[in-house]
Formats: sequence, C-alpha cells, structure tokens
Amino acid sequence: MYNQIEIQNVDTPYSYKQNMWMIDGKPLTAYLEAMVKEGACEKLAVHKGTLPGLCPAGSGHMLFSYEREFVWELFNLDENICVPVLICEDDLDFSCIVIVVKVRKTEKLVYWDYLGYLNHWDEKTAEKYGILCTESYTKEDWQEYGGTMAWETPGSSLWKQWISSHWEEEQKRRYANYVKPYLRSESCAEKIGDLNFCFERTEYEKCVKQAEELFGNL
Repeated sequence: MYNQIEIQNVDTPYSYKQNMWMIDGKPLTAYLEAMVKEGACEKLAVHKGTLPGLCPAGSGHMLFSYEREFVWELFNLDENICVPVLICEDDLDFSCIVIVVKVRKTEKLVYWDYLGYLNHWDEKTAEKYGILCTESYTKEDWQEYGGTMAWETPGSSLWKQWISSHWEEEQKRRYANYVKPYLRSESCAEKIGDLNFCFERTEYEKCVKQAEELFGNL
C-alpha cells in the first residue's frame, strides 16, 4: 500500500492558513512536531508547539528567488538527495531552521526516508564554487571570463566587484556547484526521525507540480 501525498490549506499557530504537504491526511509539520515531542532533535525542542508554523520551502514568501527555484529543481532530480521541505517562517531563507527530507527515486516509486535538520554548509568554502569554479565553465563562460575572473581568488578586489553586481548569478553557481553535491551527503543533515513513506511516482510528480504552483502563491 502506497502512502498518499497531497496539498491542503492548514491552520498555523499564527492565525493564518497556508498550503502544506499532507501525507495520509496529516500535515508534514505534524509528523515533525510528534518526533520533537518524543525527544528527537534537541535543537528543535525550544520550538515545540510552533513547528506547525514552519513555512514550506519553495514558497513564494522566500526572500530569494534563486533559493525558491533551487528547491523545485531538487524535487525534480532523479537522484538520492536531501531536499529542503520546511523553513523558518521568520527568516524565510536557508539561513535559519531548514528541515530536509531524504528522497530516493526508482522508475515507479518515490521514497521519503527521513526528516533531517540541515547542517548549514560552510560559506567560506562555497565562495570557491561561484564564478571562481572554472571546472563548471561553459564555452561562453571561458569567452567572457577566461582572461579575468577565471584567475581571481576569493577576496580579491575584482572578485568583490563582480559579485556585488552579480550576486544572484553568483549564488546560483554556488548552489549548483557546491550546495547540490553537499545535499547528496548523509552528513548534510542531523537525522530527526524516520518517515519510511513510499509514493507511486506518477502521483507524486503530479503533487510536486501542484505544490510548486500553490506554494508559489503563498
């Protein structure tokens, strides 16, 4: 028997409703709250009672479009990876609380193995994977930056000048070249608790498409 996944408008602790992942008729935040009440993830213990207010990752409320787009890119990947599903409703980015789900896919099935608390990546390391990551350069990149940025180092004046006027592009490159591989590793998150959900892939992909549209209107 497969688990059933859908999107519904649910109550939050803050007197407003929001669209949320529902698994077998229960909000994903309720599974998280139950795990934390049982003693899972000490970092979240102080937030007991307010976890149903977490915002779905990929929401239109997120501060940065490149992070929102990144979430949906991850959902559509055909590989095993941790995907952000819930974020802090105050910060609305990846800087604070980020809850991930470990996703595995086969030809016909999709598994949500567990929920995890994201271990934030090292931003100093990430600096090397933006415009300075020549391993990811396209032919067009080499034509544009082969005589300039390709030979710079983090902190140089030219590097600072470039990212100050190309910050969104810089972040997209870092997310593609560094964050995505990071999310493939088990060490990217502290495991909170097992889910062991199994979805029929066709229905799951329909729901993800619906979620991208609905969450974007939050």
